[in-house]
Order: sequence, then structure tokens, then C-alpha cells
Amino acid sequence: MHHGCKSPRIGGRYLTPGRLAPALAALALSSTATPVLAQLSPGPHTVRVEVEGVEGPVAANIQTVLAIARAADTGALTLDRAVRLHRTADVDIETALEPFGYYRPRIRKSLREVGGTLVARYAIDPGPAVIVARSDVQVTGDGADDPAFRRLVDEFPLTRGDTLLHLPYTHAKLAMLTVAADSGYLVA
Repeated sequence: MHHGCKSPRIGGRYLTPGRLAPALAALALSSTATPVLAQLSPGPHTVRVEVEGVEGPVAANIQTVLAIARAADTGALTLDRAVRLHRTADVDIETALEPFGYYRPRIRKSLREVGGTLVARYAIDPGPAVIVARSDVQVTGDGADDPAFRRLVDEFPLTRGDTLLHLPYTHAKLAMLTVAADSGYLVA
């Protein structure tokens, strides 16, 4: 029974004094730091980064973009710095996946001490790649009949059904801007 008092709620239930202690105990258990990391010295520590679930250029790009991997390559890290970089790894991984058309990854990560080394492990399910539903590239205006533009439109690298890859799109866009600038179509 609720008497107009704004009591804390968990899961839609008001916390009465009898329910408060178990709720606080559950909260304390769910928010404790990893005991192994809490017992380590501030460092410096050797850090090893492991990426699972992706291969080839995708895995290489993740290793390149991951700040913790770049920092680990330069030498030992303090525990505080390793933890901070590990916390932001999700954003790095998402950024590294986007050029390959992956925008909804699921990432499981852990940071543990193994034999004196901090191991940052990232298990990645990139999710489905974005597929081009429609491609309609047109040149209008003065350059519409320019053979250089017609060739670029005919050779545009992304068509319906392709995975949305940023690099081919960016190259095609840059080629069109270059032709426009070199041919005098871009006037300030």
C-alpha cells in the first residue's frame, strides 16, 4: 500500500523497509569491481589485446582504431590508463566496423590479469551489414553531357544489393569532385 510518499521503486515495486536491505545487497553485488584488477599495482603493466569474431581487413582495422591496442604497442600502461581505454573500446570498435557496412555490432569485452599481463579481450558480432537498397547517381546541369562524368556514373562502384562499403563510395565521390573542380564546374 502506497501512502503518497515517494518511495524508491525497483521493477515497478515500492521499496518498503523490509525490501530495502535485499535490494541494496543485490545492487552492491552487481556493481563491484573485478577483484583481480582491484588488487593489482597501479603499474606499469604489459597489455595484450585479443579480438575475436572478425577476421581479415575488419579485424586489422579494429586493431588499428582501438586506442588500447595502439597504446599497448607503445609500451607498458598504468592500470588506470588501461581501464580507461578499455571502457571506451566499444566506440572504437563501432567506428572501425562502419567502413565495412556494420552499424549494429554486439560487443562483449573483458579486462583480466593473466600471468602478469593485462589481457583486453573483445568478442565481436558485427551484426548484419547494411545493404544498398537503391543506387541512383545522376549529374545534372552544365556537366551532364561531360564524358568524364558519364564514365564515373557508369562505373559507380555501389549498386543495389552490394554491402555499403565506405572506401569505394568515398573514392567515387572524390573522383566526381575532382572532375568538377578540374573542369571548372565548381566556381566559388
